[in-house]
Amino acid sequence: MRQIELKDLLLPALILCLFGTDWLYLSLEILFRTLTEHTQALWAHQIYSLLFRGYLSAQIVWAITMLGFAGLMAWLFHVTGHLEHMARPGRLDPAILAIIALFVAGDHAISVVLIGLSSWLTGQDTPWLYQPGQEYILTMELLPADILLGWFAAPISEEFLFRGVLFSILLARGWRPMLTVFVCAALFALTHAQYQLLGLLIVFISGVLFGLLRLRSGGLLAPILCHALLNASITLMDVYELVSEGDLSRSL
Repeated sequence: MRQIELKDLLLPALILCLFGTDWLYLSLEILFRTLTEHTQALWAHQIYSLLFRGYLSAQIVWAITMLGFAGLMAWLFHVTGHLEHMARPGRLDPAILAIIALFVAGDHAISVVLIGLSSWLTGQDTPWLYQPGQEYILTMELLPADILLGWFAAPISEEFLFRGVLFSILLARGWRPMLTVFVCAALFALTHAQYQLLGLLIVFISGVLFGLLRLRSGGLLAPILCHALLNASITLMDVYELVSEGDLSRSL
């Protein structure tokens, strides 16, 4: 039996990228919401509230799910002999660390410009990034779960899927590096289904920066670190704003 080559795994990789991201979470929410609408069973409503309406529990469960899914995929690719191509650590020397710092600062600057431009074009003081019903509310109570999900689970699992699995397969199929960077960034953005167009554009730009780090460093450590630092900086800015205003339950 012929061994499956890395370039032959494109379709499974695309499915995995969808299955291990927010599309799965939103699909399950729709399914559970439909089930609860057709039953009066208390346990069904309790599970729905725990997984999809209790922000703290939902984030913790989803973070554990993302990490577990990435771990399972890593084990499967290890068994098939392809993990070494998908999960190379790459360089993390002072030059790469400097690029990461530059990218984090640059991502924030670009986001500020895009949000300001959107405000000017639409006449809205604060352009809304989220789809209706998918708004995220941060409080100090949610901070530990936000750290677990945003600083660890999402950077590790998403970078493994997009800049590890999918990225490596596209390169193995002969795709040009920069085209691979942009395609992976576009799919990365589209899986963030909770965002409106402006939010998707911001995520796409972040994905491009992560992809450039993947090319420059030759592995996943740099994009994972950049992803984590970017999310951490956003959280810390939000927490600083909450503390400075003395309103620790304000929605963001």
